Amino acid sequence: MRHAPPSIYLPGLVPVPLPSAILDSLSCLAAAYAAPSKSVADGIENGDDETGDAFELGFARGWLEKVLALGSRALARGMDETGEWERAVDEAARLLADLSGPSGASRAAVPRSTLR
Repeated sequence: MRHAPPSIYLPGLVPVPLPSAILDSLSCLAAAYAAPSKSVADGIENGDDETGDAFELGFARGWLEKVLALGSRALARGMDETGEWERAVDEAARLLADLSGPSGASRAAVPRSTLR
């Protein structure tokens, strides 16, 4: 049974949504890519996924990069009274690293996410 594509969980970033909405989307994205033994990038490299899945992975990476940029900008401007932007940046960076697959000698599996 196929699940909904991860991009369905990712809202547009213009205008900039509240950080709480971004955190919710990050949680859904992490759950969508949760895999017990291999990273999403491993599946793409091994030909386990279709072209549409490669598109979804690229779309998710691009969205995460934009979240990092927006969150970093908000933090630099001191617009994080609740700490939500900092959590969003941390979670987006973790997910982006996980979706990028192996790095050096270490392999990162996509863990099931629990936000702080």
